[in-house]
Formats: sequence, C-alpha cells, structure tokens
Amino acid sequence: MCNVLIYFPYNQRTVEQQSVMELLVKKGHSVFLLTLSPKGYLHDYVKKIGVYASASPVPESNSFLSIFRNAKYLLQFCSRHNIDVIFSHQQLCMLPLIFARPLLKTKNYYFRHNTDEDYHSNSLKAGILNRGINFFTRNFIAPSDVVYDYLVNSEKVNPNKIRRINYGYNFNQYDKPNLRVAKEIRKQYQCDLLLVSIARLVPAKRHEYMFEVINQLVKKGINIKMICLGDGMIKKKLLTWIVENNLSDNIYLLGNKNNIFDYLAAADILLHLSETEASNSVVKEAGLIGKVVIACNEVGDFSDYIVNGVNGFLTAKDYPIDKSVSLIESLNKNRLSLSEIGNALKKTVIVKFSIENVSPLYDDLLKS
Repeated sequence: MCNVLIYFPYNQRTVEQQSVMELLVKKGHSVFLLTLSPKGYLHDYVKKIGVYASASPVPESNSFLSIFRNAKYLLQFCSRHNIDVIFSHQQLCMLPLIFARPLLKTKNYYFRHNTDEDYHSNSLKAGILNRGINFFTRNFIAPSDVVYDYLVNSEKVNPNKIRRINYGYNFNQYDKPNLRVAKEIRKQYQCDLLLVSIARLVPAKRHEYMFEVINQLVKKGINIKMICLGDGMIKKKLLTWIVENNLSDNIYLLGNKNNIFDYLAAADILLHLSETEASNSVVKEAGLIGKVVIACNEVGDFSDYIVNGVNGFLTAKDYPIDKSVSLIESLNKNRLSLSEIGNALKKTVIVKFSIENVSPLYDDLLKS
C-alpha cells in the first residue's frame, strides 16, 4: 500500500478527483490532498471519505517567490507524511513540484488537463511554460486521446513517458436534480426551446458562436432562450454583444451556480461549441441526466463517445454555427428525438466513464 498525495490547485467540488480519492482509499492506500487554494468544499468532502485534506499556507500567487515557497512546503509535507507517490494536476502545481523534485523521494505523475487552450490567450507564455514543464517531467497522464496526441505531435513529448487514463466518476456522488427547482427555472425562462451553456467565459469556449446560433434561430421565428452559467474575463464583452444584437430577452448570463443539475434538468439542450478541451466534464454531466448535447467534432474526447445523430450531435470545429442552427431547428420540430438521444448518451456515459473502468489502470500505476 502507498501514501498517495493528490496535489491540486483548487478547492471547489470536482467529482472526478473525489472519485479517484475514494477509489484509492477503498483499495487501502493512505490518501492525502494538498491544494494551492485555501480549504474549501473539496477538503470538507474528501475528509468524510478518509482523506487527509490540507492546503498550502502560501498565499496564492504566480510569483517566483510564491512558487519557491510552495516547493519548500511541498518538501516538508511529503517528508512529514512519508509520501510515496504524487499525482500532480495542472501547471500551477507542476511548477513547485519541479523545483522540489531533486530532493523528493517520490514517484511523480503529471496529469495534463488541457491541450492548446493556453496558446489562445498568450501563445509565447504558454509555449515557454508547457515546454519547460514537459522538459522536467518524466511521467505524464493523458485523460483523452486528444491530449495524448497533442503532447506527442505538437509538444514532442516522448510517448513512452505518457499513460492514458480516462477520467473516472462515481456517479453516485452527483446530486440529483431538484425537479421543483428545475420547474421554477423553466417557468422563469418561458420559451419553446431552452438551451444551456456551462463554461468559463473565456475566448476558447466561443460563446459568441453560440450567441450567433441563438441570433439566427430567433430571426427564424423560433421561441428560444439560452442561459449561460459560468464567469470569466470576457463577461463584459459578451454582455455588450447581447445588448447590441437585441438579445437581452433571449440570452442570460447568470454567473457561477452550485446547482448546475437543476439548470441542466430545466433545459432541452446543452450547447457547447468550445474549440479546445481535454475531457470535458459538463458534457458527461448533461448526458448523466439524459440531455441532448451539441458539441464540436475533433475537440477533446467528444468523438470518443458521442456518435453523431445516435446519442448526441457533433458539428464542425472550424465553423459550427450553420450546422448547429439546422440541428436545433430540426430538434425543435421533433421533440421525441430529444428524449431518445439524451437517454442514449446517458447509457454511454455511465458505461464508459464509471470509476470501476479506470480502477485497474490506477492499480498498474501504483504497482509501477
């Protein structure tokens, strides 16, 4: 049995990480969580399943001093708890780990959760950061084929350094939708067809493409509305776009919400036209409650489990607007398809991403 450290940047709920920690505890490993963020929901939850949950005392910052201090604290933490293996997530955790690694007596794995999203905001910084981390990293975990391919083909990482492990979920950890609340949401946003988007308000998620889809459907006379959950750097820009296109009665930016399943239950379709993903959780969550999903082909792992027209819809990555408009127009006319396709996705998601399916891969990882 091993002492396993989950080194994670954030403190919010993450069913995927919670499921992995629960799995490892059940297998008899001693599991530790250390976050860069202060203690929050995630710490409280995993303590209940037998995880020792802690947070770095170093104030959150991207400064060199902060990275160095986090590296020093990581060394102390690993020594104090006799950590055997570190599962490090995101670049924010890899930077302190790289500084600490020469003095660590642990096996270290880097779970890469993105492909090219960073390059869209600051390509120079992203290139230096990712390639620098890659140079000093010996063991990678890719959650999807697209992440694996990006590491190998775009960032020239040796494929022998990379293992493929899908995200795994204990679906019982998810809250059930409150149907009374969902009914109230539907009543508040009365329309024939209600769409939902759940994504950070950042350029890579391409909200303006989704808004243009709504714009064209409204012009076609369809009584449609869209609610957007999430926050981010381009919120003001998106609000301006909505006003300038006279869509204030059709598109609503609601910010972050804790009860996303109530909103998913209230909606007819999840529209997700992001141009870059690793292995998106929201699409799986929509599938879990039988909702129709429209996403882009050749993005993340969508094409690994969504069969176009059978359990969801995939539109072109380069210009998804026209196809999305025609798909939604067709679904609006044939409401029976919504139920059939959503239920098909539910079956696929449960089979493919159950935590039991990735359990043997974690066994192999820890045996190595």
